[in-house]
Amino acid sequence: MPSKEGVHALVRKVGDIIRQHRSLPMEGLITKLNSTLRGWANYHRYVVSSEAFSRVDTYVFEQLWRMLQRRHQPSPKNGWLVNTGRPVDESTCSP
Repeated sequence: MPSKEGVHALVRKVGDIIRQHRSLPMEGLITKLNSTLRGWANYHRYVVSSEAFSRVDTYVFEQLWRMLQRRHQPSPKNGWLVNTGRPVDESTCSP
């Protein structure tokens, strides 16, 4: 299992990347995050680390969601933000 310090260091690094690249389009920011997250995940893939992966995943989702909310503030409840994403390809979804 990844150490708590290692997970905390990754969370700090992800937060720094998000703060440093606020003005990038979302695709560019996600590309930068993917390289960092993929490297960390590959390093820890041989140990039981689903709990740590889940914590990191939740943190990244919450930070990106907050960033989207700040970029698109006119909505009172942000319900429109969820509905304006890419269409879901239902053939790839689980039943």
